[in-house]
Formats: sequence, C-alpha cells, structure tokens
Amino acid sequence: MASMSIPNVVPDLLSETAERHGARLALASDDELMTFAELELRANRFARSLMRHGIGRGERVALWLPRSAEAVVALWGAMKAGAAYVPIDPAAPPARAAAVARDCEVAAVVTLAARAEELEAAFGDNAPIRAAWFAESDGGGRQRFAGRPAIAWRELDAEPAARPAQAVDPEDLAQILYTSGSTGAPKGVMVPHRSLLAYVRWISDTFALSLEDRVPGCSPLHFGISSFEQFSTVHAGATVYPVAPRTAAFPAAIARTWSAQRLTVWYAVPSLLTMLVTRGELAGCDLSPLRLVIFTGEVFAAKHLRELMRRAPHARFVSLYGRTETKICAWHEFGKPPADDERPPLGRPCAESIALVLDERGRPVGDGQTGELWLGGPSLMRGYWKLPAQTAESMRTIEVAPGRRTLICRTGDLVRWGPDGVLEFVGRRDHQIKLRGYRVELGEVESALGRHDAVEQAVALVVAGGDGRQRLAAAVALRSGAAADEAALKRHCAALLPSYMIPEVIEFHSRLPLNSNGKIDRSALMESAATRMKATR
Repeated sequence: MASMSIPNVVPDLLSETAERHGARLALASDDELMTFAELELRANRFARSLMRHGIGRGERVALWLPRSAEAVVALWGAMKAGAAYVPIDPAAPPARAAAVARDCEVAAVVTLAARAEELEAAFGDNAPIRAAWFAESDGGGRQRFAGRPAIAWRELDAEPAARPAQAVDPEDLAQILYTSGSTGAPKGVMVPHRSLLAYVRWISDTFALSLEDRVPGCSPLHFGISSFEQFSTVHAGATVYPVAPRTAAFPAAIARTWSAQRLTVWYAVPSLLTMLVTRGELAGCDLSPLRLVIFTGEVFAAKHLRELMRRAPHARFVSLYGRTETKICAWHEFGKPPADDERPPLGRPCAESIALVLDERGRPVGDGQTGELWLGGPSLMRGYWKLPAQTAESMRTIEVAPGRRTLICRTGDLVRWGPDGVLEFVGRRDHQIKLRGYRVELGEVESALGRHDAVEQAVALVVAGGDGRQRLAAAVALRSGAAADEAALKRHCAALLPSYMIPEVIEFHSRLPLNSNGKIDRSALMESAATRMKATR
C-alpha cells in the first residue's frame, strides 16, 4: 500500500478506495458497520444535498456533533461538494460554537436536533448559513433553523448516489481547524488539500499502512490525530473502530475492547496511553496483533512508556512531532525503552520537511545552541483565517536554494540540533519562565515529579500568589493506592532540582482533568492551584 499513488484532492482518496475495496469495512462500531462503498454513497448524497442548497466550492460547512458515522459522512460530503469542513469541539458551549461558525462564515451547519434550539439562540439574528442538517433520521421534527431550511438525515436517501461533478483544486481548503494556542484566542488554521495529502503520503509510506490494519477511532474531529483516522486509513483501506461513548471514560474497558478487536495500530495522545498502562489492566489483554504504537501532542513519561513497551515487545513505538499549522514534521522511533532521566528527542525531520532553529533575530543558531524551531514543507498551512497580521507574524518566506523560495512557520518550541541531525526539545517559549531572576523550564519540573514512584502524571504550573507575584505550583495524579504526601514529594524534588524549581504548592488528583482533545487541561489546573496559592499567602 505504501507505493500507491496519492490523488490530487482529498475526496479522491475515498472514491478510489471505494472502487478498489468497496466491500471492506471503513467503520466498525457497536452500532453500525459501514463499508467503503457505503461511505462513498452516503458522502455523495450529502454532497448533492449541500449543492442543491447552493453550497459548493470555496465555502465552509461547520460540524458541531460528536464523532459518529454521520459526522464522517458529513466531512467527506462537504469536501466532495468542494467546500471545506470546519469541525467544532462537540463539548464547546453553544456560544463558542456559534462564534466559530460566525468567524468562519460557514454556509451550512451539521449538528444534532437536541442542540438546535440553544445553537439557534446563540447565533441570534442573521445566522451566516443557508441551511442546517440534523444528524438524526427525523431531525427532531424541525423544518427550519434560524429561518433557514432544516434537513433531516433520512432526507439524504432521496439524493442521487453518483459522485457529483464538482471541480476541486489542490490549493482549495479541505479543512479549517480552530485552535486556541497559547493566547486562548481561537484561530482558524487553513489546511488546503495539498497539505492534507502530503501528510497522508508521508504517514502511509513511513508506516506501511495496509488493508490488514485495524485502527482505533478515539479523537474528536477538531483534533489533529483525526486526520490520520479519517484520511490515512481510507487511503490504505484500513478499518477504523470508534471508541464507544460508554467505554471512553474507563481505561480497562478501552483496553479490553481494543484487545478483542485485535487492533494493529494505536495512535493516541500520551494521556490516554498512560491511563491504559496504569489503569487498563493490560496484563489480561492480548496485545500480540499490535504492530505499531504512535503518540503525539504531549510528553509520554518514560516509566509509562517503558511499561507499555514491555507489554508489547514486538510493536514499533514512535513519537511524532508537529503542530496543527504544520501537520507532522519530525519523528523518532524508540529502539529501546528510555531511561528515567532521558528526554527523547523530537527526532529527524520528515522527508521534504524544512526545519530551522533560529535566534530571536531570525538567524540560524549553531549546533547545540537553543533557538526557536521554524518549520516548512508540503504539509504547511495556508495561514490563519481572517488574521493576516497573525499569519504574517507566524510565517515568513526564505530562500532555500538560488531562485527557490518557500514558506516557513514558527512553532513556539525551543529546540537545539543534537548529534546526527536530530532535533532535541528544550521547552516552550510560553513554558520557559523566570522566577526570582532564575530561568525555569516547566518540563524539567514535571520530569522530576514524574520520577517519584507514587506519581502517575504531573504538571508544573505558574500561578499568581496572594502578593500578585508569579509562583510555581504543581498538580499530580497519584498511582492507585498511593498516599498524598506533599512534604515527601517536595523532598523528592529537592534531591533533583535547585530550590527555586521546587513547587510551593502541590495539588493531588485521582486523575488530571483532560480537555476535549484528550490532553491535560492546564487551564483548569491553573485555576485550582491559583485559588490555593492565594489562600496560603
């Protein structure tokens, strides 16, 4: 499968796989089995429904609904109509969903009838849509939404099943992904077809995805990993097994399900993999079909990675590095389990990717020196939606060869070049701070906390104390049965860190809260730690 050619636009991935392997399963959940031929047919019908309401090339379709078969149909159908899909966090409040849809000037909304009334109220007057689709068979009986036509999902059955004739260009937008970034202000990352297909090409070639692969579906559509689950698997003809809502909150249930489904590839954030290691009862699971474990988005604590590697010694373990703006641009494969004090590198740049380490003036730094990582390559975004100033600040054009210029994008990550052309992570611009005149890297504090036997996960935080000054705090999740002993944990840190890097306050949790992407919710932890910090001063 790795040698198969990649088409010029994303919808062709599905059409070509449906033609070659139409009878194979694209999705396999407890509620529904859907072949590639069925997915192609339903996506064609949704595309035709969009076009019948005047929605086509160059427009945008918002998806505000949980991951489901209907959501997958909708994203493929939107692209087949020539539009870009805009996934909105299904856990976002209606006001946030409406704000994203307004900012992106969407022409259509796909949601659930149960949320229609509150979304309609959040839109207020003059919602920027021409029609709404409800991903239930009866659409809740609604005929109108914000004064526009409302279409129930069963009405799609009346549309022609043939693929619509719609011109799509590789430079057209395939998706717009909203990300808060370090400032908290949502930004729409514009991803053209060429960028998404470059990602598919690289990951398919590198990991030899095939018809035999069975992959979990555990990421919401607005999160980057979903691009692997939706597009790389379709190109390979692999089957996706969505995580059922009733098991998503129970690591042991997830582990048992994935074992029973005989999944061959796990691609997840480290927070989920950590829960599987510590609470998933993996000793009772058959992991022999597992050939590949990929993780991205956060640091995977060495002790938990070692344990997972011990449980699946035959599998490849790979960390991927990238940002929403760049897709994946570097990777590292673990030849052996990492040591406790080892910080794995970001890895080598992917084929065709450009990686530059620059100082504050935009000049390359020497080997071993720290600078900010700038990335370029075929998977780079077009820019931020309706934010030309932020796009200009984040992107620049450089000359890579005489007469050849290309765009690069800043990442906010501080790195250095290690031996043999490997990128080593130093920290984040927004996580490297100064306290009492000392420079502190929060990742170093987290690493020290995580080395304690009682600690399952740890996050270092900077919060305001009662005197208004910045102070260092931490939040930890303890292993099952471990006692919360703040003094002991501070003594542990004192043996590994200088005094100014020891957290003044350590909060204990049974589990660290996660955001809708499955990553640790730092904002929630900061609020809690700040409250306690102010009370102690």
